[in-house]
This record gives sequence, structure tokens and C-alpha cells, in this order.
Amino acid sequence: MARFWGLFYMHNLGRALANLWHLALSVPMAVDKNVGGQAVIEGVMMKSPEKVSTSVRLPNGRIVTKTESFISLTKRYKLFGKPIIRGILSFFEMLVLGIKTLNYSAEMATSDPKTVQDHVDTPRSGRANLAIALAVVISLGAGLAIFFFLPILLTQLLAVNRKAVGFNLVAGAIRVIMFIIYVW
Repeated sequence: MARFWGLFYMHNLGRALANLWHLALSVPMAVDKNVGGQAVIEGVMMKSPEKVSTSVRLPNGRIVTKTESFISLTKRYKLFGKPIIRGILSFFEMLVLGIKTLNYSAEMATSDPKTVQDHVDTPRSGRANLAIALAVVISLGAGLAIFFFLPILLTQLLAVNRKAVGFNLVAGAIRVIMFIIYVW
């Protein structure tokens, strides 16, 4: 019986992925399309250059798909298309998009299936967008502090000569140890 439900789950997941591919690639195929994605809670998010689609499994087993237009700031404003600016801006756009889709999937995975249709198209408030931006800034700051500044500070406290190769080896070893602790 468990094997049946596993196959049933995979069949529905396969259908959801096929729907996402169809939505993401629904634009004319005159040129190659870059399509990427990420796993979300009980689902998947796929992004093409023009659209973002997220499919999430509800607690009752039904799959809900939300598709939105997404045009990067680098495409909308010529100034943001410059090489270094484009990379930095794309990095932050993808962080924010990833957090938004994870929040959406968490809301859908824990919501009442009867009220999902009303909830799917509800726009986010300015306060929610501010909270997401603040979470991104705090996360990046914490990452820099833990994996860049703290190892350098600890290596200096160990009185290792800053101009020696040993300084970088000790700082690198501290980073590896901190990463293992972080992942553990």
C-alpha cells in the first residue's frame, strides 16, 4: 500500500513539474530560454526570464500553482544592466524571490485547503516586503561576520604573524571548523 501512495505522489509531482515547464516555457522558442528553480516546502519554484511559477502541495494532497510575471530590474533600467551592478542586483533579486516563494509555500503547506483560492492572489503588504528585505540584510551581515570577520579576529587573538602564510592557514581552518559546526 505504501508503494502505491509513493507512486501516486510521484505521479502528481511529475504532473506538477510538467505544468511548471509548460508555464515557464510558454513564450515562443526563437531563442534559448534560461530556466532555473529551487525546492520549496512541499513543492517547487521554476523561473524563466519572464515568469515565475510555484507549485505547492496542500495538506489535502491537491497541488496549487501560482504564476507571476517577473521582469528583472536589470532589464527594466539600462543603468542596472552594467556588469558589476547587474551581478549584485541579480544576487539580491534572487535572494528576495527565493524568500518570497519559501514564505508562500510555507503558508500554503500549512493553510486550510478551503481558503486557499482566496489566499493565492493576495498581494503582500509593504510591511511584509520590508520584513523580507530586513531578513536578507541581517542574514548577509551574519554570514559575513561569522565566516569572514570572526576567523580573522580569532587568528589575530592567537598572535599569528599577519604577513605569514600561517595566518591564512589558521584563518581557513577556523572557517572550516565554523562551517562544519554551522552545518551540523
